[in-house]
Amino acid sequence: MVNTQDIQAPTRLEHHRVILPIGQGGLDVEKIGDTVAVFDCGSTSLKSVKTYIDMLYDLIDSHTINYLFISHFDNDHVNALTYLLQKMQVKEIFVPKVNGNYERFYNFLTDYAYNSIMDLIRPLVRNDELILHEVDYNDNNDIYYKDHIWEWKCRSLLRDEDLKIWERGFTDHNIDIASLDDAKYVDAHKTEINACIRDIFDSKGPNTKGLVMCSRACSEVPVKQVLVSQDNNEHTNLHNTETKCFYVGDADLMYAATVKDIYNWFELPQDELLLMQIPHHGSRYNSDASLERLFPAKYYFYHDKDDERIRKNNLYPILTSKNKLLHVHTGCEDIICNLTVLFSLV
Repeated sequence: MVNTQDIQAPTRLEHHRVILPIGQGGLDVEKIGDTVAVFDCGSTSLKSVKTYIDMLYDLIDSHTINYLFISHFDNDHVNALTYLLQKMQVKEIFVPKVNGNYERFYNFLTDYAYNSIMDLIRPLVRNDELILHEVDYNDNNDIYYKDHIWEWKCRSLLRDEDLKIWERGFTDHNIDIASLDDAKYVDAHKTEINACIRDIFDSKGPNTKGLVMCSRACSEVPVKQVLVSQDNNEHTNLHNTETKCFYVGDADLMYAATVKDIYNWFELPQDELLLMQIPHHGSRYNSDASLERLFPAKYYFYHDKDDERIRKNNLYPILTSKNKLLHVHTGCEDIICNLTVLFSLV
């Protein structure tokens, strides 16, 4: 157990969690002291996400991101990574681990984004400019601390077994795995390939098996209060002191085995979350009205260009009726949600 009297920190400390209206994608930022963590870095509105990266550059004096978590390799979650690396120093990056035997296949499943991103990162690793963590499904040494005051814990839902099953499905459809990086082959067999993808993934895709991350104050550290703002002027004081936030990217939270894994990894849902990301931009294919029961939280948020998709989800009327849904999308560009945790450290 950490003795809070031994923590070398000011008697007052703030943790800021900012949800930015970047449209369909992800760019969520946390800052405590001089430590900055970011979850995902992309959007279908590249102009929008670059604007907020510029804002981060201006707000963070060190121009440094300590931890960058990439949930998966869909373009709308990674397409601003090149710009981010040009603007700021990133010390450590976390991505789902892909077994080398399946990299070519997985690259195809991500519309070739996997190789593009890894080709961007690996030279920086070789030059000791950043540290790359390829997070395995079975990894358990995955908690990163800020002075034992705050912690970020991530796990990967992607298993070798998933890739093996998906690859076998392609083989059963008589598709040549080795030729999937050949544009002419893919174009000539696109009808069969598309049919295969529908059979294997239905309305979902490999993006449902990505990195998930829980962020919270360390359990031994006293939290004074939590403030919530959606307009930078008015604040709501929460009398409880729960700080836990759960980021899930496009994870499929209607799959019982995934929910079971998450419970085991992050000690959920023993405590109510402060904040929960609704997966896949509010899509009804990845979550429904059961989300509030499975992952009870004070607030929920999603990233999309408007609220059309979440309105089609049976979760929408429940959360809006209880004032639990934070509206953050490009249709509300003037609204930035800020959740501030105030500590009083002895």
